[in-house]
Amino acid sequence: MAHETDSDFELEEYLPYQIHRLSNLIHQVSGLVTVRHLKAAKTLTNREYRVIFIIGSLGPHSPVQVARLSGIDNATVTRAVRSLRSRGLVTTRDNPEDRRAKDIVFTAAGRALWRKLFPIMYERGAALDEAFSERERKTFNRLLAKLNARCEELIE
Repeated sequence: MAHETDSDFELEEYLPYQIHRLSNLIHQVSGLVTVRHLKAAKTLTNREYRVIFIIGSLGPHSPVQVARLSGIDNATVTRAVRSLRSRGLVTTRDNPEDRRAKDIVFTAAGRALWRKLFPIMYERGAALDEAFSERERKTFNRLLAKLNARCEELIE
């Protein structure tokens, strides 16, 4: 049975579709690269990777800050932190500026994992950067920032 379609709509040109597809491809690339190089990382979920990447790159942050920076909801971050904590990779400590808040910090095991993951993740990012010239990368980053800002406006 044939489906009727709107001839003016091109799925491949629909921005949310393009971004979602690209995001999935990047997750596949990053997962393959990491699994090939680091057995311990095989069991990490994408949300756990995000927490580790943010804490490793930016230092201790609250779960709310990690959620904002990673673009995932607070409950998902909380579950990821709970899982990472049960594995002995992170713990929490009082935030020095707000004693009511807790910051996520690495344990020694978490720091060791980050030190193994970072070069692999950095290499993967550099490989993706090779798709662009310097000028294209700057333009792409500017356009991403513009799109991120627009999405934030639409959410508010």
